[in-house]
Amino acid sequence: TMVHLRIGLFGGGIVGGGVVDLINRFTQSGRFRDIGVSVEVVKICVRSLDKPRDFDPAKAILVTNYDDILGDSSINCIVELMGGVTSAKDVVFKAISAGKHVVTANKALIASFLPELQAALKANPLVSFNFEAAVCGGIPIIHTLQTDFMADKIFKVMGIMNGTTNFMLCKMEDEGAEYDAALKEAQSLGFAEADPTADVEGHDVQAKIALLTKLAFGKTVPFHTVPTTGISKLAKVDFEYARSLKSTIKLLGTSTLNPDG
Repeated sequence: TMVHLRIGLFGGGIVGGGVVDLINRFTQSGRFRDIGVSVEVVKICVRSLDKPRDFDPAKAILVTNYDDILGDSSINCIVELMGGVTSAKDVVFKAISAGKHVVTANKALIASFLPELQAALKANPLVSFNFEAAVCGGIPIIHTLQTDFMADKIFKVMGIMNGTTNFMLCKMEDEGAEYDAALKEAQSLGFAEADPTADVEGHDVQAKIALLTKLAFGKTVPFHTVPTTGISKLAKVDFEYARSLKSTIKLLGTSTLNPDG
């Protein structure tokens, strides 16, 4: 039986445009059809209808009102790509209440409201909530923890979880770049936001490791309680010192199970 996904997309920026392009490409190649799924982006919610878009929305209708998607009974899945924990929260919770499946990469939202999300999903058991891209989507790790390691006891989760800072640290180590130069290059390439605080101060990794802690150990840890140190105070000399110790510097997310569980 063919599964029909009629999608309402929230966010028409770089990431949103990339998602639309991927859906269009997979539809045209028959990739969705081969796995028994038809996918159509019906509406895209954007901030401005006048802003030029560097992607082809195909047949999708651009709207600016959230309810144009949330109130559309023909849409059975929403993809949230707005970011933040204010409007995105309203969109996600209203979608769940309306019985619409949710796909999001918003690790800050999930980490901030994990118990509330679990309660909302329990009250709407037919809704599928998918967040693979929220943490290390290229590995992938979330689905792996949810399925492949169910029979195993995990004692530690550790890894590089932020591509922006890893790019910057590699520049500083390999090319001897200073922090400001590495940040400027990351921003010019679109890897870092105009306000890079969430990345460079470790807040992004803070939210990600809180989510992985829940998946790996079943423990809910408020993400703001996770001790965090960013990379903004690093200088070229720090890498020279690390090299003298035959070491390097990386921003890691780490979670360890205590002996008492």
